[in-house]
Amino acid sequence: MEKYNTTLVTDTNGNLTITPSGTGLILKGASDTIDPRLTFDSGNDGYIEWQEDENQFHIEGGVEVSTFLNMGGAFFPRQVTDAGPMTATDGTEGEIVYNLSDNKFYGCVATGTPATWNAFN
Repeated sequence: MEKYNTTLVTDTNGNLTITPSGTGLILKGASDTIDPRLTFDSGNDGYIEWQEDENQFHIEGGVEVSTFLNMGGAFFPRQVTDAGPMTATDGTEGEIVYNLSDNKFYGCVATGTPATWNAFN
């Protein structure tokens, strides 16, 4: 791998700007057996980690999208088995699940233990 000169600058607010002289920024683990971890420490213990063995990012602490989300691949909501139907599943308002007992999608309309769910179909 070629070596490039990279500029690291910390401004008066403590913000770090990384300016690579190449076309990208590469984050490597301490060895070939350690996945790199990028941590945003806000006191809430959230982080983003690349899991090489699964070829995916793991995001601890949730994701908020304010405008739109472009996704390639597929979206798989949490699967539950609730023969009630949906009388024993905990949930958070706005959550979507797929119930294997009746093959329907449900949306949580009231957070609870268990939550209140409405079928989509």
